[in-house]
Amino acid sequence: MALTIRSPASGMRAALAIVAMLGVADEVPAWPDASSGVVKALPVAGLAPANSPLLPPDLAATAVWEAELSIVLSEPDIVRVLYEATVRQPSGTTSQGDVAVGLAEAGPSQLRGLFKGCAIGIPLTGKAWAELVVAREAGRAAFVEANHGHAHMAADGPFAPGGIGFLRRQRILNLGFGPRRSDDGKELIVYDRVVVDIHMEGPASTVPWQGPSADRWGEMLYRQTILNYEQARPWRRAARLRAPAKRTQEPMQGELVKIVVRSQGMYRITGADLKEVGVDIDVIDPGRIRLLYAGGRVLGLPVRVSRGNERREIAAVVEDGGDGRLDAEDYILFYGEAPARWEYTNRRESERYQWRENRYTRDNVYWLAVEGERVGRRAVERSGAVQSADPWRPVSYRERLHAEDERFTLLQLLKINSGYDWYWEDFRGNARSYSTLIEDAIPGDPVNVRVCFYGWSDKSHSFEIKWNDQSLGLVAFNGSQANTFHLTASKGAREGLNQLGLFHRDSNLTRLDWYELEFSRGFIARGGELLFAWPVAEGEDT
Repeated sequence: MALTIRSPASGMRAALAIVAMLGVADEVPAWPDASSGVVKALPVAGLAPANSPLLPPDLAATAVWEAELSIVLSEPDIVRVLYEATVRQPSGTTSQGDVAVGLAEAGPSQLRGLFKGCAIGIPLTGKAWAELVVAREAGRAAFVEANHGHAHMAADGPFAPGGIGFLRRQRILNLGFGPRRSDDGKELIVYDRVVVDIHMEGPASTVPWQGPSADRWGEMLYRQTILNYEQARPWRRAARLRAPAKRTQEPMQGELVKIVVRSQGMYRITGADLKEVGVDIDVIDPGRIRLLYAGGRVLGLPVRVSRGNERREIAAVVEDGGDGRLDAEDYILFYGEAPARWEYTNRRESERYQWRENRYTRDNVYWLAVEGERVGRRAVERSGAVQSADPWRPVSYRERLHAEDERFTLLQLLKINSGYDWYWEDFRGNARSYSTLIEDAIPGDPVNVRVCFYGWSDKSHSFEIKWNDQSLGLVAFNGSQANTFHLTASKGAREGLNQLGLFHRDSNLTRLDWYELEFSRGFIARGGELLFAWPVAEGEDT
């Protein structure tokens, strides 16, 4: 049997991009063999394509197909890569022998786990090429262009070499594995076993192994990305000493003090605090103390390198006792916020407040310029005296709660539990209740509920949502996507324990991402503190 390997399709490139984006240089094509672009598979007896019996629709819709990569070091200059597919049933059990079962009914989201990318470490010089040894067909899944919006579902399997490049100091060969689209374009051919030999021409060792690297994070990257990590360690470039990196943002004139904030509230920095960290408070002009803040937001995922978040001055209270000096008992007072917080927007009423969080840290940072080049910005004082003979006296305010537990990641590479999209709970026809303790509740005011689900299959997903003993209705959506639902509980919140109930009304795998509550509470301080938001009045500066 002969298999022609064409240029990698977009799907294989998608699988390889996870490895390639980490650091590619001096890229050259891989060699299928010494002369041609044809890779010949070795004949293996007894590897006939398996049949594809059907599972009942409800069972097929919840099974998930996955694959694992491993290696066998058969010879010093050959690395054998094994791709083995399994199917995970709703019960959680996995089996390699049943990969064909239910394939004909499988949707795109159920087959995502079959697409795998990896890197093979190779010597710094010489050629390296891939040879297909075994490709065992397990069965076929229907391919409908309209239902397969993901580019990786139209791939050129069972494997595709992605070229040679560098991951930091390690020279690597990229590989992608997965199903192959049939010649007529109507089916995806799924393989349960693929064997590929990587041939290498080059010195057996480039750099003598000198023990663990001092670069702990770099070593972790090698270990989690390169399939033959132990074999490839001696083949790295020698480490080069780097010149100190330039600062991406030059500090303002004078000394900056870093202030780390983890929760919302008022913060006080005394002269004694500054003296303790090495600041000479005797030479500070309190009028020129400036507080700087960059917003605590993530840089995002742009195509181009981000310019970063610019520090801007915000207002603060500086209390120096009126003597123009910052003594040990004097202080700077400011309002600090956490990276995870509610933000006011100009959207419609149901989305007026949006939850924001930072994926990478729980700490927010403020900067105190103690030798400012100009007069610092100060908080504006307003009179608290009653201006009306009959003032409005509200008895409650709206409290907001965002609940989220990131337990599962959408896609995994080489068992690395990492990614941008995480989810909380699996639903397969079951029900769950989530408890919230509310103090000083106002029972007559409605509770607004927002729930975000992610459909894991292309089927329909439906839930009945309850707040305490009140049913808020049935919500439903179709497809493998995220959906947010807005509901209102007219009976309001109870004093004490409240329950949000989610009742899954089908067996199609669906995941809970998060839920949010908005309810009314009385103006009662807790721990000497009362924090609340209030609607912006007309004509006020927002």
